[in-house]
Amino acid sequence: MRATGLLLALVPLVACGGGAASTPDPVTPGASGPTFAIELDGDVPVGTRWRETVRLSSRSEQQLVVQGQPQGAVESFAGELVATVRLVRTTPDGLQAELEYTIESLTITEGPQSELAPGTVVQVVRGDAQPIRIDGEPVEAPLAELLGKLLSDGPDRDEDAVFGTDEAQPVGGTWPIDRARAVQELGRGGLEMDPERVSGEVTLLERVEAPVEALRLRASFHAEGFAMAGLPPGATIQQATVDASMTSLWPQQGLRLEREEESTTEMHVELLIETQQEGSGTLTIDMRQERSLTREPL
Repeated sequence: MRATGLLLALVPLVACGGGAASTPDPVTPGASGPTFAIELDGDVPVGTRWRETVRLSSRSEQQLVVQGQPQGAVESFAGELVATVRLVRTTPDGLQAELEYTIESLTITEGPQSELAPGTVVQVVRGDAQPIRIDGEPVEAPLAELLGKLLSDGPDRDEDAVFGTDEAQPVGGTWPIDRARAVQELGRGGLEMDPERVSGEVTLLERVEAPVEALRLRASFHAEGFAMAGLPPGATIQQATVDASMTSLWPQQGLRLEREEESTTEMHVELLIETQQEGSGTLTIDMRQERSLTREPL
């Protein structure tokens, strides 16, 4: 089973592993002291269960200007999902392929409301065109959109390839992300980026002993000038930037199920669009998402 994390935080914000390995930028020498191997992904057997609590809040501000006349809209969401998760199926290389969520509670405090009774079993086929299902049938909107915000329904990612390093690191050590692999992984979710316009780094913040031996990492990511799938016909991106950061606790022993992570993603997009009656206009979208995840083994 691979880890969820910064890459997964990026793609759901846009509403719309394979390949050759790249050569990462060199590690920059920094802090000194005892060093620790950086291993993010762990193999978890099919059938393993854990409890997951996800909290998410997001805000999107949109402004359309046509013939000098502005029109604005704001969309906000805040919710919490608690569920027991079972790993149903993996790919041959160990990535998550299918998960089963047994809902314990779903609380929406801001945004469209939707009911999901405790005990409901939700199947997630990661990366499928209709990944979220109940009783084997695809879930329709608006429930599918709601669950897509809270569940890991996109293709699983190789976090080690993007955020890891082969060199053991001291506390305070910093190394760059693999930009080419980050672009490759995000491309599977509909984002097209130029590796030369992508940057990011990872820092080992501390080593903790309890509740399990773990490393706390902070990762950051910045990209600009990218394209994305799902735009309206005739729309072109004039400007696009995304900044994301994540702090997470990565267990270093056993199945590595314990997890604490917090991430923030901000995106700014300016689109030139064509309206049916009034000609061209400019659509500006500013989005911010905050997400936290707590995972405990059962």
